[in-house]
Formats: sequence, C-alpha cells, structure tokens
Amino acid sequence: MNSSVILDLRSYNRADLKKASQHVVDFCTKFALHLESKVHMPTKKRIWTVNRGPHVDKKSREQFEMRTYKQIQVYRSNSIDSAVLMIRCLKMLNLINVGVRVKLKLSTHY
Repeated sequence: MNSSVILDLRSYNRADLKKASQHVVDFCTKFALHLESKVHMPTKKRIWTVNRGPHVDKKSREQFEMRTYKQIQVYRSNSIDSAVLMIRCLKMLNLINVGVRVKLKLSTHY
C-alpha cells in the first residue's frame, strides 16, 4: 500500500522557511520517504494603513505589511508505517518560526 505525506510549511520570514525546508528534507530521507515535489506557493501580502494623528493630520498616515511565505512538499512512501513514524517524529522537531500542517493520503490500489 502506497502512502503520501503532504507538508504545508508557512512562515513570515523567507530565510526561516528555507532553513526549515532543508531541515525537513534531510529529516525525511532518514525514514525512506522520497521527495516527489516541492512547490513554492505565492506570497500572501496584507497591508494596513493607520492614521498617525486622529485630529489635525488626516493626511499623515503610516502603512504596515505582513507577508506570509508558503511551500508545499509531497513525500511518497511504500509503507504506511514509515510515514506514520515520520509524522510522529516530525512533531518533535524544533522548527522555529515555521508552521507545519501535515496531510496523510493512502492509496489501496496496487
């Protein structure tokens, strides 16, 4: 039975995402999972505009932005046990400033 593990990595800093991505790739090769694809998703940019002073300076405004960098990695494995073990060990990894979402897909056809 084949299984696929899909990792969705998100971060506010591109350097942290790149470092965590390389760390996860090195980590998954230990569990005999093969990297099938790595996709960089578009950056989501949120912008806020705030008035500096509420009374006199209506035209004086300040802008802030927050960028979210995303990456999706798909790993393929021939056994379910190695995929489940990798997911359990992935919870113990210390990925600083990076959010990870995990999806496990099983295929029963041969």
